[in-house]
Amino acid sequence: MYSIALGAQAFWSPLAKVPRVVWTVVGNCLTLAICIPAYYHFESVVENFMNIIGYYLAIYDAISLSEHFFYLKGFSGYNLEIYNNKRLLNPGYAGAFAFCCGAAGVVIGMDQTWYAGVIGRKIGEFGAEIGFELAFAFAFIAYNVTRPLERKYFGR
Repeated sequence: MYSIALGAQAFWSPLAKVPRVVWTVVGNCLTLAICIPAYYHFESVVENFMNIIGYYLAIYDAISLSEHFFYLKGFSGYNLEIYNNKRLLNPGYAGAFAFCCGAAGVVIGMDQTWYAGVIGRKIGEFGAEIGFELAFAFAFIAYNVTRPLERKYFGR
């Protein structure tokens, strides 16, 4: 719950004015609201929730690993003095585009009980699921195509 509070405050600057304890209580209330109905279908709810987290992590890994290794050239490329200055940080258009492309990879590649994508259905016949891999690949390619353009036009 503390992570939810920090995440809410980092998401948008005005949300940082709300005390963390409020975000923690809100997160607990949301969790309770989800857990009560999920109690009756616990296994399928947890399985689906963990799959969604996995898809998100594939996209996140593709973007963050690309930025770390290709554009920042390792840990020495991080400038800790500008972390809170929006005018000096990259605008994030490449990341947003890559996230959307990664989500498209998830949609066509997943094969879950509640949804099966076009490719996911075909591969699912063999007991496989390719949503995670497609999410990573689509996000990786999209980010590395658009990030140089972002650097060229925004200079950061």
